[in-house]
Amino acid sequence: MKPKSDAEKNAKSLDMLHVFVTDRCNMRCPHCYVDSSGRFDDELTTEEMVSLFRELNSIDFAEGVHIEGGEPFLRKDLVDFLSVLDDLTYVTIATNGTIPYHPRFLPMVGVERIGFSIEGSTQETHGRLRPNNLPELLDNMVAFQNAGFAVQSRTTLTSENYHEIEGIVSADYEREIPIARFQAFTPVGRGTQNQELGLTFEQYNESIKNYIRAVEKWSHKVMVKLSLPTAIAETLDLSDASKTVEVIRTICYRDCNQAAIAANGDVFQCYNLLNYSAHKIGNIREIPFAEIVSLPQLYQKGGCQNSLCVSKEKGYTHLVNQK
Repeated sequence: MKPKSDAEKNAKSLDMLHVFVTDRCNMRCPHCYVDSSGRFDDELTTEEMVSLFRELNSIDFAEGVHIEGGEPFLRKDLVDFLSVLDDLTYVTIATNGTIPYHPRFLPMVGVERIGFSIEGSTQETHGRLRPNNLPELLDNMVAFQNAGFAVQSRTTLTSENYHEIEGIVSADYEREIPIARFQAFTPVGRGTQNQELGLTFEQYNESIKNYIRAVEKWSHKVMVKLSLPTAIAETLDLSDASKTVEVIRTICYRDCNQAAIAANGDVFQCYNLLNYSAHKIGNIREIPFAEIVSLPQLYQKGGCQNSLCVSKEKGYTHLVNQK
């Protein structure tokens, strides 16, 4: 998993792969974009996971492999199949932070980063979106960091917490967490049932102001990234933000070379399509993933067909400061 040469960039290859190692989760968050609930009783076995991750060693990923769920740490064999990878430095893991650090995780210490989901700076706000104890979550994140893991906070911005960017970054600063990432709510997965969590125009504007205040106070210690759908960002006043941070626009995930593997082995172009079987490209139990990577439909252009995705066609605009 090394950076691609110019020649490799012109070949069919994946920039990013999202692997959903389980659909089991110990939470039922209203904004979950995959509706994790344990519905797959046929998730890939340890042997199938080991086989998949061995295949990944032969594929070049410019931006790496992202491990998600469900809650990945609920898989007791997580270390077993991740240890098959030749290089962990391009692997990231997303967790809800409910599983405390344990020395058995040490073989994974080489992963690029573990992202802990924090939905508010207070228990009241966080608890409305994630029914776990915020102080315990923060303690777990620090415990992983103290054990040598690179960590970051990750937050889904909703109508419930858009005003708490500053408070979350402050908590990261106090704990020496180097990165805080915020991404706007997307009404897919379980989010389709809770679309009131989407931000209004006024709330988007307020979140940008809150973001700028956080950057002005803590950018020397914390990298703060805010990702908004470009279709919405184009309607907002980003002039003050552009004076303070870098503004980067990326094309839609469906129009770039990414893929997602569901817990049962189904393969999609984008993780926002996991709940839409019509978009399935194949299943690794039937076709080895190394062969699926060569299928032309994995690289088809033309815009996302998921009408509920807020990044539809225009992708995302990212605001990011450099520490």
